[in-house]
Amino acid sequence: MTLPLTEHQRLVLLAQEYQRRGYHTTLYPAKQVLPEPLQDFFIGLIAQANQALIVADVRTRENLTLAGAFDLHQIARSVDALPNATFELVVIANEVRSPPPFTHSLPTESP
Repeated sequence: MTLPLTEHQRLVLLAQEYQRRGYHTTLYPAKQVLPEPLQDFFIGLIAQANQALIVADVRTRENLTLAGAFDLHQIARSVDALPNATFELVVIANEVRSPPPFTHSLPTESP
C-alpha cells in the first residue's frame, strides 16, 4: 500500500520536475527573494527560467476547504499582475493520520 504524500514531499517532487525542465527552483522562498506583490504571502515554491516565473503551492483537499482558500485567491491575483508569471496549484489527497490508540480490551472467554 502506498501512503499519500505530504504537502512538503509533493512540493519537493514538484521542484525536481521543474529543475528537470531547466528551471531554477527555491522552496519556501524568503520574502526578499519574492517580487513585491508576493512578499506578504507564504509561498511554497518559485521556479524561474529566462523571464518566466512560476509560483506554485501544494495543498491537501482538506486545506482547501479551510481558511486556506482565501490566501490562494489573493496569491493568484497577485501573480496575475506580474509579467510572465503563472500560478500553479497542486491538490493532493488528505494526509494520513494515525488512528487513535486502541483503548478497549475484548472480553476473554472462560474455558
